[in-house]
Amino acid sequence: MYIVLKFFWVSFTGFKNARKGDEYSNGIPKIVFGGLFNDNELKKIPFSVEVHHALLDGYHVSLLFSKMQQFINTLT
Repeated sequence: MYIVLKFFWVSFTGFKNARKGDEYSNGIPKIVFGGLFNDNELKKIPFSVEVHHALLDGYHVSLLFSKMQQFINTLT
């Protein structure tokens, strides 16, 4: 199970999910992304990943970011 939120109508530089203090027991990964925009010649999508370190390492998150970058590069 994972949570994916999409805010296509906004751009952001950071995102923090609400917490209720029991994250240690569920550890559900949370992924948030915003709308595609151009920054000069670069295509960008705001993208945030929040995971519990017991479930995923930075290595795994970097694989996700690499795949996301590959996807962004294919957009026209």
